[in-house]
Amino acid sequence: MKRYIVGGYVRDKLLNKSPQDRDWVVVGSTEAEMLAAGFRRVGAGFPVFLHPDTKEEHALARKDVKTSAGHRGFAFDFSPDVTLDEDLLRRDFTVNALVTDEAGNLVDTALSERALRDLKNRSLDIVDAAHFGEDPLRAVRAARFAATLGFTMTERTRTACVEIAESGDLSALPAERFYAESVKAFEANAGGAFVQNMHDLKILTTYCPALESLFSCPEKTQYHPEGNTGGHVVNALKWLDKNIGFFDLEERSVPPLYWAVLLHDIGKPLTDPAEFPRHIGHDETGAALLKTDFCTRLKLPAFTAKLCRFVCENHMRFHHLPEMKPGKKLDFVFDIYKNTGKAPALFLTACLADRYCNRTDDAWQKDFADAAGFISTVYEKAAAVRLTPEEIDATPPARREDRLRRKRLAATHDLCKGYCP
Repeated sequence: MKRYIVGGYVRDKLLNKSPQDRDWVVVGSTEAEMLAAGFRRVGAGFPVFLHPDTKEEHALARKDVKTSAGHRGFAFDFSPDVTLDEDLLRRDFTVNALVTDEAGNLVDTALSERALRDLKNRSLDIVDAAHFGEDPLRAVRAARFAATLGFTMTERTRTACVEIAESGDLSALPAERFYAESVKAFEANAGGAFVQNMHDLKILTTYCPALESLFSCPEKTQYHPEGNTGGHVVNALKWLDKNIGFFDLEERSVPPLYWAVLLHDIGKPLTDPAEFPRHIGHDETGAALLKTDFCTRLKLPAFTAKLCRFVCENHMRFHHLPEMKPGKKLDFVFDIYKNTGKAPALFLTACLADRYCNRTDDAWQKDFADAAGFISTVYEKAAAVRLTPEEIDATPPARREDRLRRKRLAATHDLCKGYCP
């Protein structure tokens, strides 16, 4: 039995990143020998073993044989005669086929020279053109790896991915796999490049035609110089990639925020073409779409879907917050807290990404500070207001909510009226 560390851990180590999880490939062994050595088998598709001490994943070297459509349509040969080079040939990209031994020393393989050259050139190249298309998920992974690593796809990588998209094989992938890749890109703050890659490789057409339609939806160039809604959304995501660290958000909030920015203008392609390039009422149209089974089909979690609907319906409303009457401002503040899990920064950040994505100044920082300070102050002051026992007794149950709102408005009226940054 020989163990090797392979894949992303080695790649990221050579890129001077700080990888966490090591994936191991085991050559010259069998399942029975692994179990006898104390490893525990997990996984249903093919055997993966957890080390008895480190709990790190170990997979037997294998060869793949395509048997049916989709990313699961393979039969596997786990013979102890399968060599390391044979195992590496089934991998997707050269930079994911780098290997070290147990001590961390690079192992010379048939792919080493190509892989190290591609790593140096920051190039994403496929291992084997003859077999790359057998797993359609690889096209989506190409979009994600190029975005998160900041690599350029080679022409044959692009060609292979487009061929997968145009073949129709992507339709065999469950939506959960697309969603999982998007989350990895968003967590790496590479949302803009990922979505642009998904469009360029023609993947969006299969995953979500409504998202693809953004790129053919015209815009007024004085507001959106990209000329189309898809370009605007990509730039809003890139703005978020660059500035998200400023907002000190919880890690679990990052993917929902990215999705909210991605979908904030989803209603624009539904505008009557006679109105183009104007998009009057696109916020309401988009929210109506997101209230159908749209988010369910994309496999968005409940909170993500809720945030997306709220941002889509209210991002234009935010731009007019200073001009609202005090009562409208108070209601809006409570709506923001209710629909963001009491994290108003999520809504504000999405709105600022929309507003500032084509600007290079830092005026958004004051914009955020002013809005966040106002919203939190109003909410805290209003939420502290309660009806007294006497007021509750004197008010019919059906009118208590309205009386509480009027009492809260009285307590915050001057504060709401004075917000005109």
